[in-house]
Amino acid sequence: MAFTFYGKTLTGLSVPPTTIEKGAIIGLSGRSGSGKSRLMRALVDLDASEMQLALDGVQCFKMPPQTWRSRILYCAATPAWWDSERIDTLFQTSAQKELLEKLGLDRAVWSVPVAELSTGEQQRVHVARYLIKKPDVLLLDEPTSALDKETTATVEQLIREFARDAAVVLTSHSPEQLDRLSTRRWRISGTCLEETE
Repeated sequence: MAFTFYGKTLTGLSVPPTTIEKGAIIGLSGRSGSGKSRLMRALVDLDASEMQLALDGVQCFKMPPQTWRSRILYCAATPAWWDSERIDTLFQTSAQKELLEKLGLDRAVWSVPVAELSTGEQQRVHVARYLIKKPDVLLLDEPTSALDKETTATVEQLIREFARDAAVVLTSHSPEQLDRLSTRRWRISGTCLEETE
């Protein structure tokens, strides 16, 4: 799998020719408001942009939008739920339920509307529902911002395991987290995306 892209985002961020392959975990940093989320939205083709995007040599505009957005998924920093959505309707196979247990989501909350769960519980469900879809590229925007140290470590391990068969782009305001997870680092500086050591 090779995801290639370059161009400019809606906010004028200049992105040089870049390729991401299976096994990569890209740590993306930058000041608040620098355009990290906008870049992710451009990569999944949710925002209008001047980006040129291709997956395995096939350009984005040559794929049906639903196909592109099933192979590249954006997990936003703030989860959104339908009022009636419950964990037990989102996660049905034994492997999916095992993932919930790894994340410490007690069975007692599985039948409760997700919107009624705590912020940390919602964030774990939010990340898990993207992991089970098994995209080629997963864009994770601040996936552990509401989690304690122990649960963060569990999510980080799941991200590492997921990246064996896919690529991940991860934003975080924690340099330590990016150091722990990243195989490559990007930083937004002004209007440029730069690869750092």
